[in-house]
Amino acid sequence: MESLSEALKHFLQMWSELSFISAIVVGILVIALSLAPIPRTTVNIAIGAVFGFSAMPVIMVSNAIGAGVAFLLARHLFFDRLQGFANGRPRLRTLMQAVDDEGWRLVALLRLGSGVPGVVQNYLYGLTNIPLWTCTAMTLIFTIPQIWVHIYLGIVGRDALEQKAPNLDLMVTVLTVVVVLCVIGLISRRMRIALRDRNRRPVSDA
Repeated sequence: MESLSEALKHFLQMWSELSFISAIVVGILVIALSLAPIPRTTVNIAIGAVFGFSAMPVIMVSNAIGAGVAFLLARHLFFDRLQGFANGRPRLRTLMQAVDDEGWRLVALLRLGSGVPGVVQNYLYGLTNIPLWTCTAMTLIFTIPQIWVHIYLGIVGRDALEQKAPNLDLMVTVLTVVVVLCVIGLISRRMRIALRDRNRRPVSDA
């Protein structure tokens, strides 16, 4: 059975090189996945394998637009339902309070690296007091490292499948990817520890 990544790659290859039409297709795909609880890593890697870095601006902008759409849906259409869902989960409730307290700084860190899925963040920010521009601007800027890594992985995977001989540039690329992933992982770990400590604080004061 064909894997998801291969199916996505074949779908994207139908649109040949990145053109206006294929950019629209990629943009719609990314926006749709910003609204659905589906991991986007595989999609970004597949896009990178097919189109390379030329697709990076499309992913960045579409990702920010999708985040804005989810934000507006949460704030104006599904607020009561999502608020009830979040209030029943201490971790999300703590995260919402932390975002209200810290504002764009925390949103930037969460976008850079955290254990909270991006689509959950998209809707969660609509339940907080932050403005729409904070959600979209921080998404546009601080998801760049992850998108870059995903596209690079797609390019490296494509080269490996095409059996291209390894070279110095490829080794430097892989090393750079590993370093970026380690930095994102460390930030994610620190965020989880900080949120866990914040969540425990009211309990200890009781």
